[in-house]
Amino acid sequence: LGARLFVWFTKLMNHQLKRLPQISRAAVAGLGVGSLGAVTFLLLGEPYVLGLGYKLIRHLLDGHEPISLILLLLGAKIAATAFTTAGGGVGGLFFPMAVMGTIMGAGFEHFMPGQHGAVYPIIGLAAFIAAGYRTPLAAVAFVAETTGNPWTLIPAMLASVVSFLVMGRHSISDEQRNMSGSFFGLPPPR
Repeated sequence: LGARLFVWFTKLMNHQLKRLPQISRAAVAGLGVGSLGAVTFLLLGEPYVLGLGYKLIRHLLDGHEPISLILLLLGAKIAATAFTTAGGGVGGLFFPMAVMGTIMGAGFEHFMPGQHGAVYPIIGLAAFIAAGYRTPLAAVAFVAETTGNPWTLIPAMLASVVSFLVMGRHSISDEQRNMSGSFFGLPPPR
């Protein structure tokens, strides 16, 4: 659901800012991203939504933030990434989606009893990438390569498939959709 929100908001921002001249689009987007960075800096002492997101991932894996702060970080990262792409910024969406998935996994962990370490943030990362790009196997392969932990593969696979199905036909990349509405390459039911 977080990936659907991200895709919807990114496409909305692209549509809204496309109406502006290039210099105005860049200025609005820059002010939006800068403001979000300032807010996270004031609240957490770091502009976590700016840049690649390594510090934010490390922060979430090391600490146990309240759910309200996690929701704020997720919303700010979604908005900052959408502003960046709508303003003409480049750099890709894969890693920002990995960061958003990590945030969602850290939030989900609040609702699960017991001590989990980094399991839920990693599963969230896989699920968000699988949904956003509609590529569940690529997301699981990324988790396998980055963690080297075989115990995360099965939960990451399950979360990736579920998020892929919940995502429906939506994708951050128009080229990643099922072309004929088919399901895993099978013809649509009659």
